[in-house]
Amino acid sequence: NFLVNNITDLPRVLKVAFYLGRSGRPGPVHIDLPKDVTAALADFDYDKEFDLPTYKPTIKGNKRQIKKAIEAIKNAKKPLIYIGGGAVLSDAGELVREFVDVTKIPAVETLMAKGVLPYNHELNLGMVGMHGTYAANMAMSETDLLISFGARFDDRVTGKLDEFAKDAKIIHIDIDPISISKIVKAHYPIVGDLKNVLDTMLPLAKSEINPENYEYFRSIVKRYDELHPLTYHDSDKVLKPQWVIQKTGEILGDKAIISTDVGQHQMWAAQHYKFDKPNRWMTSGGLGTMG
Repeated sequence: NFLVNNITDLPRVLKVAFYLGRSGRPGPVHIDLPKDVTAALADFDYDKEFDLPTYKPTIKGNKRQIKKAIEAIKNAKKPLIYIGGGAVLSDAGELVREFVDVTKIPAVETLMAKGVLPYNHELNLGMVGMHGTYAANMAMSETDLLISFGARFDDRVTGKLDEFAKDAKIIHIDIDPISISKIVKAHYPIVGDLKNVLDTMLPLAKSEINPENYEYFRSIVKRYDELHPLTYHDSDKVLKPQWVIQKTGEILGDKAIISTDVGQHQMWAAQHYKFDKPNRWMTSGGLGTMG
């Protein structure tokens, strides 16, 4: 948050604001412009360099913590990967998919992570939380190790906190240290850019993790998906919104970028549009207001 008291400060404040807004964990920056500043004139020098000694986002994860996390995954019986919007922001989709394929660990996704793992991937249990799938939520309640890839544990996912993943240890990877253990305690915190952290984790996962260890858990969550798939009651008398969204997805595939307002249609789009790739889904999952 910035208050500009003098017109000569405006170029520096704008440059710093855009830097803060686009680096680390991207987010909004507020600039307060008093009327006398908006009415003033000055030379605009945007090229002048600036220094922010107190703002140095951590990009590389701590190697010791990463090794501890891999050890925890090795010892887990029912690990679950929890993919958040940070996987999209860090452009880590390819590495997330490779990690899932190498370890064969089932995965759930948040509203903001649609497409990071293709909708038809055999280990993608779908969206988790209030509007999520039965299989995703059951997996979350039964896991003994939750591996968070850039997710923030928002209330639509966690619900009642003392019941959330109550039998699980938590590995939380996030570039924003304030987000780690903010809502749910992380037993294995890793601060860093997810893409960078996964670059370090993948070779260790390939050499140390045995995918056969998780066959029992995979069979359970697959059965949940078979027993309670995400469906809706179709009708030959009216056009159901879910059907329209589903068919639109089948026609357009990954050629389209889908944008929504917030509300029921947003949830239908998240549930029934078949996202194959990240960055095809533009919606508000945190700063949206109704109306």
